[in-house]
Amino acid sequence: MFAFARSVVLKEKLGNEGLIELDSALDEVGQRWRNQTLETAADRFERRLTQEMSALRVEVANEFSAVRMEIAAFRLSIIRWVAGLLIAQAGVIIGTVFAMMTFLVNALKP
Repeated sequence: MFAFARSVVLKEKLGNEGLIELDSALDEVGQRWRNQTLETAADRFERRLTQEMSALRVEVANEFSAVRMEIAAFRLSIIRWVAGLLIAQAGVIIGTVFAMMTFLVNALKP
């Protein structure tokens, strides 16, 4: 692979076979280095991705719990309004019945 970059002095000292073996040894070392670098980068990426996903899960869980609390508070507010309106409606009905009874009693007096 790197044969074109070798100097003439190196070729004279090692010979053609030595230069070919040097190239293959350098290629093998380079390949191992690339594989180790890729493994290290992949491990770091997986670790970082796991950390970020964990943080995201915690944040989502917190937001869901906050939404649940808001829904519970809203339900309580609605229940209070409905109870108040029912009490008011009962008061109106009782007042109407009382007025009708009063009118009926007054109408039946001679």
